[in-house]
Amino acid sequence: MKDVENIQKLLEKHGIDSKTFCFAPYVTLDLDQSGKMFSCYRGKDPIGNWKENDILKELDNDKYKKLRDDLYNGIKADNCRSCWVAEKHKSISPRFNFFSDLKTRSKKGLINLINKIKENHTKSDITEIRRTEIRTSSLCNLQCMHCSPDSSTQWINFLKDEKVFSKFKRHAWKPPEGVTHENIHIHYKDSLTGESKHPKILEKVMSNSGVIQFSGGEPLLDPQHYDWLKYFIETSQTAKDMHLDYNSNLNIPNIEKFIPLWKKFKGIEFRVSVDSAPSTYEYFRRKGNIKLVEKNIGLIQHELKYPHLKFYGSITFSMFAALRWKEIMNWWIENKLMFHSSLILPSATSAVYLPNSLKQKAATEMRWVMENISEILPEDYPNRKIYIEDVKDSTDNCLQFMMNSKMIGERLMPDSIGYFKMLDEHTDLKLLDYFPEFQSFYSVDKSTNTMQNSIED
Repeated sequence: MKDVENIQKLLEKHGIDSKTFCFAPYVTLDLDQSGKMFSCYRGKDPIGNWKENDILKELDNDKYKKLRDDLYNGIKADNCRSCWVAEKHKSISPRFNFFSDLKTRSKKGLINLINKIKENHTKSDITEIRRTEIRTSSLCNLQCMHCSPDSSTQWINFLKDEKVFSKFKRHAWKPPEGVTHENIHIHYKDSLTGESKHPKILEKVMSNSGVIQFSGGEPLLDPQHYDWLKYFIETSQTAKDMHLDYNSNLNIPNIEKFIPLWKKFKGIEFRVSVDSAPSTYEYFRRKGNIKLVEKNIGLIQHELKYPHLKFYGSITFSMFAALRWKEIMNWWIENKLMFHSSLILPSATSAVYLPNSLKQKAATEMRWVMENISEILPEDYPNRKIYIEDVKDSTDNCLQFMMNSKMIGERLMPDSIGYFKMLDEHTDLKLLDYFPEFQSFYSVDKSTNTMQNSIED
């Protein structure tokens, strides 16, 4: 948090409200599967369309200008509500993460950026774009429990069943207006391809970025991904200065074909999405194969060495991850993975909805990891000091988020129960086979059988 505090002080020194200001609308692009543009990966409201329109013009449209003006002038824009929730729970928000990211700039470079923003705080500058996150399509081979049809074709196919659609809508997902089980595949047709009507402008913008982050769906399944890598290497001549980041499930049988191309870039960073302990992986990351993930981790680590490669195991913090924290840590260490975590906010699987006793059980195990990570981590572990700090900071961040929420008593939320029972009924994976500790909580009050979508308390 020291990096965040230092940048907040710098902002205040230059007359900018650090309680609401965010660098994201100035230094990042977030391009969604549907073609929508967002202020960042947690932005809630679309503010442009990269598949239909010219990105350079979209960056200075009225919605972007209004958002920048609000955040600059101390207004908590509703678009950024995920950050306000995280900060209320004394957890690190994406807004704070953007502060930390900027520590890599020289002090002079950061002050130049701040002065440029002050000159016209509603305008963008394409030369300042540091990171482009692009989720080209929702094409995916998994059907993870924290996901939805917005990011997975497996969910689109699953929700064509009327009964499944009805229960998922009731407990875990608010569908776009007018979407039903009959037309869901039509509604998401724009998410099935990563093609833009302005491909040259898209390539130009991406080439300008110091970091391109590919997410999905599963980005390595995108049929144009290989050609994009070749473009950056052979045409744009920017590969030698470019970092590629991946959010990938690594359930890819032919991953070897990408390795010669990855070697051409300045750096490769993987956040392999595991999200759960290996013993429960197939339950949470449905259709996944943990053995294939382990094989690909080993192959990539053998071919791409540090510092060219940074390899993280990623946890989207859910009630299931919270209950298996020691096992997760042991698997991370065994596979020599750096540690990365993000929060599941309003969701049937959110850790804040654990019954009090299970929340305390999870908290005890998470605290044990923070207290003992220095002793259980081998002395020759890569980047050992940094790893220990990351584990402690990320675990504490998740713990604070879970424990600074409202204690809900000795019960499971009706939406959580309804969601889990829907999956029990319509798949061959059963909750209690993987998490028997839920047995005594596994009932539902029919009178409150509606989706809960707030964790503000």
